[in-house]
Amino acid sequence: MATYSKYYDSPAPTADLFTYQDALEHLEAHTLGGVMDSERRDFRSAFLGAYSDLASRYDWLYYHTEHEIRLEAAYSTGTITYDNSTKQVTIYDVDDVDGTTATWPTNATDGRIKINDVRYPVASRVSNTIIKLPDDINPGVDISTVTPYTINETKVAAVASKGTTSYTWLRSSYTLPGDFKDMDPPHTENSYFNQRPVSLDSIMAFERHVRASSNPPRWYAIGPDPNLYGQMAMYVQYEPSTAEGLRFFYRRYPRRVKYSGTETAATTGTLASASAGQAVLTGYNSSTAFNSDMVGSVIRIGTTDTKPSGVRGLNPYTEQRIISAVNSSTQVTLDANLSNAVSDKTKYAISDPLDLRPTMIEPLLRGCEWKLSLSRRNAESPPQELHQWYMEAIRIAGEAEATVEQAWTPPAMYNRGIQAIVTPSVSG
Repeated sequence: MATYSKYYDSPAPTADLFTYQDALEHLEAHTLGGVMDSERRDFRSAFLGAYSDLASRYDWLYYHTEHEIRLEAAYSTGTITYDNSTKQVTIYDVDDVDGTTATWPTNATDGRIKINDVRYPVASRVSNTIIKLPDDINPGVDISTVTPYTINETKVAAVASKGTTSYTWLRSSYTLPGDFKDMDPPHTENSYFNQRPVSLDSIMAFERHVRASSNPPRWYAIGPDPNLYGQMAMYVQYEPSTAEGLRFFYRRYPRRVKYSGTETAATTGTLASASAGQAVLTGYNSSTAFNSDMVGSVIRIGTTDTKPSGVRGLNPYTEQRIISAVNSSTQVTLDANLSNAVSDKTKYAISDPLDLRPTMIEPLLRGCEWKLSLSRRNAESPPQELHQWYMEAIRIAGEAEATVEQAWTPPAMYNRGIQAIVTPSVSG
């Protein structure tokens, strides 16, 4: 059973809740269209373009989100050998007299291995005891092994070939949230000061030329995640003895949308009767096709005669709720109890809520109109005029967004240390 816990986790949606369905209905009304499939494709394209564009046009406070990554402690248990022909690094316990072996971290590919003060990326984790280095970044020569040796007469048979070279595995990259856009400087648990952003090239320079790694970390860089397509990661120059939290605010992209209230799955079948005060909806005669990816979407309830529209449409919904869980293809749980009873064979529509404050709705609509005009050169208003209206709507919404004074500059002495603040100098 899929459940919902990230966005819109409130007792009930407000009247200002705006959905993908509402945006498309606006474009239909704006153009007096919406009948042909080609028109609906144009509407969808215009909306998705405007939805993405709006998030990038202004530093919306609404998209500021707190996050923390857990910096991992360095790992240096045992010793290693390296075979240049296979590019494999094998790990051993220091003595191996008990028949056990050290193991590589399960996320070994997120880090680098430091051998003789030089760091190498980990290409893959072959097994608990073997990792592989890239073909083009490695020591270039074997790191020799020691043949079996005698500790005492009873342990000779248990002792295998062993490495004599020490190492340190350091986690070098940390995957950032999927909706990450950019961020403010992070804070460690044990430091009063922000960490410094640098380029990826600077991180490499620190690794190559500054042999001692900073603890706590002083520098970080943002770049592509080495293991995940389309994902960003934070790179740190860090060699901690213990794990530590790194907390920051980041600016995110809006929640992705899928359902517009026009898809087959979003309207298939009808609802069975339900009493006011209950929070479960069931399909009539098992006719619905609810999917797990509908968690977090809005279900709008109509009548037995008409599919519901948004509040600005011709057939406004009688009630709307957030789907908090999809129990099966024929049943969903709502985020709050129904205010009104539902009759057998009631029609419904499922659409995704737009991740916007109410003040951002008008700029979105102006952006939809502008994006649509770019693909329809016969629009009544030229694209440049619609773009001006769009930017003006953003300006007005931006002023409304500034609900508090944001810019506070700490005293200059703050940058010289907390002690200067708590212990001011006394003169005279």
